Amino acid sequence: MCGIKGGKISKPDLLSANSLIIEQDSSSDFQIIAFKLTVVYPSELLEFENAGDGKITEEMKTALKKTYEGCKVFIEYIKSLSSDGTLHSHPPISYRVVE
Repeated sequence: MCGIKGGKISKPDLLSANSLIIEQDSSSDFQIIAFKLTVVYPSELLEFENAGDGKITEEMKTALKKTYEGCKVFIEYIKSLSSDGTLHSHPPISYRVVE
C-alpha cells in the first residue's frame, strides 16, 4: 500500500492509496484478485473483503479516514494471478497509524 511494506504509516499516506500493488523482482506482472482489509480501533474492529481487483473500496476509504494515531490496519489473504495464470498467496501486511 502506497509503497510501504508494513510498520508505521502516516494517515495521509494511508489515505493516498487507491489500490494494492504487488512489487516483485521478477518480470512477471501480478494482478490482485482478492484481499481482506481489517481496521482496528481501540473499541471496534471493521473487516472488509475485496474480490476481483486490488482497489480500495469507498467503504474501506471511509473506515481509513476514521483512523487516528495508534489504530492498526491489516491486509491479509492477499491473492494474485501472475501473467502466466498462476495463483499466488502473499504474506499479510500490518500497519500502525502515526501522526
